Formats: sequence, C-alpha cells, structure tokens
Amino acid sequence: MKLFTVILATIQLVFSFPSPTPIQTNTSPLQMHRLSYYQYVSSQTSAKNALATIHTLCSQDFTGRQSGTVGCEHSADWITQYMEQLHLQPCQLESPGSYLQNFSVPLVQIETPTKCLYHGNPVTEFEYRNEFYPYLKSDSGFHKSEGVFAGFGIQTSDYDDYANTDVKDKVVIVLSGQPSFLSSLPYVDHANIQQKIANAKKKGAKAVLIVNQNADSTSVNWEKKEVYDPGTILGILIGFLSLAAAEIIFQDYSLSTDMIINTIESSKKPFTFTILESLEIEITISKEEETTSNVIGFIPSQTPTLSSFLITAHYDHLGQDSINDAYYFGANDNASGVSVMLEIARTFQDIFFTTNIHIVFIAFSGEEEGLIGSKWYVEHPLFPLDEIVGVINLDMVGVGDSSLIAGTDDHFYPELCDSIQEASDTLDIPIEFTPGGLWSGSDQYYFHKNNVPCVFFWKSGTNVWETYHTPRDIPSLIIVENLQETLQICAYTTLSMIHPDFLFFPSPPLEIVHSEYYLESIHKNDFPLLSHYFGYQFET
Repeated sequence: MKLFTVILATIQLVFSFPSPTPIQTNTSPLQMHRLSYYQYVSSQTSAKNALATIHTLCSQDFTGRQSGTVGCEHSADWITQYMEQLHLQPCQLESPGSYLQNFSVPLVQIETPTKCLYHGNPVTEFEYRNEFYPYLKSDSGFHKSEGVFAGFGIQTSDYDDYANTDVKDKVVIVLSGQPSFLSSLPYVDHANIQQKIANAKKKGAKAVLIVNQNADSTSVNWEKKEVYDPGTILGILIGFLSLAAAEIIFQDYSLSTDMIINTIESSKKPFTFTILESLEIEITISKEEETTSNVIGFIPSQTPTLSSFLITAHYDHLGQDSINDAYYFGANDNASGVSVMLEIARTFQDIFFTTNIHIVFIAFSGEEEGLIGSKWYVEHPLFPLDEIVGVINLDMVGVGDSSLIAGTDDHFYPELCDSIQEASDTLDIPIEFTPGGLWSGSDQYYFHKNNVPCVFFWKSGTNVWETYHTPRDIPSLIIVENLQETLQICAYTTLSMIHPDFLFFPSPPLEIVHSEYYLESIHKNDFPLLSHYFGYQFET
C-alpha cells in the first residue's frame, strides 16, 4: 500500500511540471515529445546565475586570474567549491577527491624598474602605457646612449635603412609599417616587427624603439596587455613609442613624423639621422615557471562506459599590471564562458535524468599563454579521446551583437552540427556557422587537431574587440540576453548528443499526450526509471 501511495505521489509530481510551449515540427509525436523535454530543460538555465558567477570571478580578490598567480589559484579553489556544491564527481587525476589537474605555465610579468627617458631639454620620462611600453619579448636590462633614427628599419637588396649608418651599441628608433613603394613579396613582410628587431640586433644595436604609427596616447592598443609568446629575442632591449613621444624627439631636429615619411616617399630613399641627446631605457621582465590547474568535475554515466561529452571554458585571464596596478578583469574573456558552463552543470544536476555518457565540465587554465591547459588535458585525458562524443568550448560569449557563432564544420562533425542546428531551429535562436573557428585561438583547437568532434561558441560585434585584453573588459558590459541564448543552445545541444532518460520531467503538450502513438509507447519511452525505482510496470 505504501508503495502504491509513493507511485501515485510520484506520478502527480511528474505531471505537475508546467508544460513547455508546443514545438511546431514535422517530426513524429514521440520526437516532438523528446524535443519538448530538451526545450524545457534548456529554459531552466538562468542567465542571472551566470551573471553572478561573472561578478565573482571578476572581483579584485582574484586579481585578474593570470595563470600561475595566487589570484588564479584562488579562482580554481572557488570553481572547485562550486563543483562540490553541485555534487559533481571529482576527476581525481592528482589525488583522491581532487578536482584539479596540475601543470606548469610560464609566468611573465613586466616589473619595476621599467622606464624610458629622453635626455633633451628638458629631460622627458615617457609615460608607461601612454607613451612607452616594453615588448614582452624584450630582454631585461639597462642601456643609455645616443640614438639613431633608422627610418622604417628595413633591409632589402633595393632599399636599406641601415646603409652607411652605424648603430652599434646605440638605441635605434624605427617607424612601424613600411614605405608604400616597397611591394611585399610572397612570404616577405617588410613591416614585420620581428624582422625590424632582428635587423637592429644584427647591426649591433643595444636597444630598439618602434614608433607605433597606429597608436597614440588615446588608442586602446596601449591598454591592451600582451600575451606571452615563448619565442624570445636575446641580447636586445625592445619597446614601443607613441607618435606623441616620437614627436618630442623629432621636434628637437625641426622634424615631424609626417615630414620624415613624406621625404622617404618622395625620394624613395632612406632617411636617417643621429640623435645626439641620450636615450635611457630600463626594462625588467620576470620569467618564471609556475604551477596552475585545470578544474574538472563530471556527472557520471549510469552505466560503466568510457564515453564522455565535454563542456569547457578557460577561467584564466591576464592578471594585474605590476607597474600601474591596472586589473584585467576578463569579464567577457572568459568569465562569461565559465559562467555558462557552471550554470549548465547546475541545471543538469537539478533536472533528474540519467545518461550512458559521462558529462564532463572543465575550467581550463593556461589558455592565454597558448592553450597550455587544454593541450595538457588532451595529452592526459580523464576519459579516452576516441570515446569523446563531443566538445562544446565557450569563450567570450557575453558581449557583442552578432548572432551566436558556432566554430565547427559539418564536413568533419555532422552529428554535432545537426544537434546545434536542431537547437537553433527549436529555440528560434540564430546560429552563424564558421568552419574556420575550429582552428582559431581557443581551447577547442587541440581537440579538433585530434579529430574529436567539437565546436567553439563565441560572440563578436560591438564592445568585443574594443575592450579585448584591456582593463575595460568588465561585468557591466555583459549582455544578459547573450548569456541566456548561449545557455539554451548549449544545454539543448548537449542533451541532443547524450540522449538522456528523464526520471522527473515536464508534462508533454496535450496533443502529444492524446496521440495514439504516445499512449501506446508511454511505458517504454517515458517512464523507464519509474519501473526501476518503484518496481511498477505501466500497461499499454
């Protein structure tokens, strides 16, 4: 009798859920029923919850979450606690009960003292990140000497800014870009910064300052923090000068940048001169190897399996500037992706369903340093790569007015693309498929390189690139509607790929309930777990 009461109460609970909006499709009633469940679960995601996560990850307590810093470690701890509260299973890759997967990253920081002075009359110290900025590939060190302006710093068989010019042991100043009359050759870029630096070093210069013609004191370029590149050029100090800083030097010789460029363009010959007043450059860049962690939790399969479906997002960003103390909050890049990932995990844990595929949630670190965390995971996976059903990678989904962009290709991954398109059609959320996005710089790259079905979801448009890698990437720019659309598309796509069985679910639309096809199959398709839990068999 008690069992019968429990069964009745359960059935009442099941059918007390609100009905999702009926879906207008050409599919069978059972297919419509299944889609309505996916639509309902997707609707239970909360952009408000996701936004709260973004605000937390962007607090100054986490100091910009740069990989290898204490702030990034605190972020990993917070994400770990969140996963524990959701009762996600720990990956246990490092130790029993651990959600962490540890690896090392290069931690590169510009430190004090870092400065650039021009010993004219008066002596001028160029303002950091406004008039002077050191290149992250620069050596550390100090140098003071007279300078040489060496045009565009280009050397070719027909045009040589260093011809008859001695720059040994001096500071060289060169313009960015190239003269218009120099045609680029295949695989040759005369404006390439690396080549300009190499030319100066080869000629014996101790330091090179590149006048950034595309940036001045108001340009966002000067706010943007460089991302570390492991390639380094040894033995030379490297920095950028703004146009305003260069004009301070040029005006002492009754010159301007425009006059210099016009002279070179009209004569089609180099224009160089010696800067008698000394230039003083000091750059301090620390380079250390530090430990950081991917944070991994998962919803286990109901049956023993090696199959997995991954939802991923990198939580690291660019930290804090050690010179001017500016925070790089990284609200869009990529607290937004982490917030969506965690909210999907919460939703799935609140909806009672089972699946025969492990659903794995990974917060990667080391993305900004070159996708190091995702590469490490691919090399040390929790479940085999060839058993991964699909990967949804989320990066920069909170800002922008474009349609949600799906970086994937149905030529490689037709089933995943079909699921995304089904989600788009069912939820009436536009999707822009961009096959080239598979190769772009985010954490899906190494999965795609290993032929694992994957998609890179992101947004573009207003306020995305203007604030990218600057201190202005803040929570107030996040568009709640962007989060909600991304949440629903990702939740629906995941469900479509893992084919879950629901224990408690919303009541289906009435036209489905009243269909003969539905009534005849209800015991097999809609209450598979009630019979398991309560020993009750529905009859046709």
